[in-house]
Amino acid sequence: MTKKSKQLSSGELQAYMEAGKTIKDNAHLYRLVALTFLESDDEIPENVVRPLRDMQQHLPLCQMTHYARTVGKTVVSTLEDHFCMPAASVFGLTDKFPVGIDIRHFRDQEARQVLEGIVKERDTYLKDIKGLVFSPLEDLRMRPDLIVVYGNPGQISMLCKCFTWQGIPVSGQFLGSIGCSSMVWSLIHQKPVMNVMAGGERAFAYTGDHEISLVFPADYLFEVAKAIKITQETGANLYPIQCGRLYGEPPLPSDYRITYREIEQSNNTGGNYE
Repeated sequence: MTKKSKQLSSGELQAYMEAGKTIKDNAHLYRLVALTFLESDDEIPENVVRPLRDMQQHLPLCQMTHYARTVGKTVVSTLEDHFCMPAASVFGLTDKFPVGIDIRHFRDQEARQVLEGIVKERDTYLKDIKGLVFSPLEDLRMRPDLIVVYGNPGQISMLCKCFTWQGIPVSGQFLGSIGCSSMVWSLIHQKPVMNVMAGGERAFAYTGDHEISLVFPADYLFEVAKAIKITQETGANLYPIQCGRLYGEPPLPSDYRITYREIEQSNNTGGNYE
């Protein structure tokens, strides 16, 4: 992980917040969550929620993300706050817990080894992380490493379009367990990733059956904010979509040359479609 100062000036914090608000307002989202990896105890901010200290509870990582996006307060967790040790290991908080996935998630050992191999590869990346900071962007305290966005498929599709507009494809992942490790995948590869949540997150963090998520490196935030405005102005990225007739030719701009009319025109003129 590239080391950058976690401290931001008030102007830099404001810029992140404004970019987040642009995305939130244009995609009609609830809250965007910023995730920061801390490499020193001295970096832990004050006046935050600490699960064990303030709730007398050990929480899974998905619950902390949910708390930040629904309650709107910053949550900081160290190893002592964590409930789920495989996630704590993948996120670099401990190297004393072997990452594994219960056999009940798989047909057989062969299937288990394939998925465990993916998670174990992610488990080798982050080391000696002292804490994780989950902040709603409007309560941002320090430089984020990742941005986590939850929404319905239409809303997340709108954000994905902001990446493809830049020539960056967006992949999707579903592991069936330890799905939060996709955040680490995004950090490793510095790419956006779309996620369908497994049963654990839906059961523990009350993530809705209608929701999916998008995780992307925080350095993309400003380009996404720029792209979401431009692509809406051009009509290429609208939400909500206003559906026309179910059975009928969809209305398109005259210069949007993707229909059968282009072939007909080519045949009539004896030319080739270009």
